[in-house]
Amino acid sequence: MKNKLILLLYLLICGSVFAQIPQNNLGKSVQQLRSKFPSLKYIEAKGNLTEYEADGITFTFNGGKCVAECMGVDRGRQYGYDWFIAMNKSFLKTSYLQVTELSNDGMVASRIFYYPNFWITLTYWLDDGYTTITYQNSDYFK
Repeated sequence: MKNKLILLLYLLICGSVFAQIPQNNLGKSVQQLRSKFPSLKYIEAKGNLTEYEADGITFTFNGGKCVAECMGVDRGRQYGYDWFIAMNKSFLKTSYLQVTELSNDGMVASRIFYYPNFWITLTYWLDDGYTTITYQNSDYFK
């Protein structure tokens, strides 16, 4: 009984932690993404990486699996900045393992959130307000 209670408590804790990890499409195949994004279309291949695009999102595949997905927001400085800040606040409420300091080199502001199997990079270009969010895992570099 004691072992079952410990196992149940462990599963509840792990479930609540993993529930706070942002959802993404990493690890999915082209076929899986095509069912979710019917407009998915091939863009180009660069070495081991193949890019597809759907609904303003770029998906990068390596070995038949999605290893990165990126979305950009291009609606001007204020909108981009507000979106960048809102996304930062949102991810700060999740169960990340580590987060970098908010960096600003005078051209780009960025922050990286690290999770168990992937990381998220938020980037805001100061000159025009273009903002991106990129989910990526280590299979990108294989």
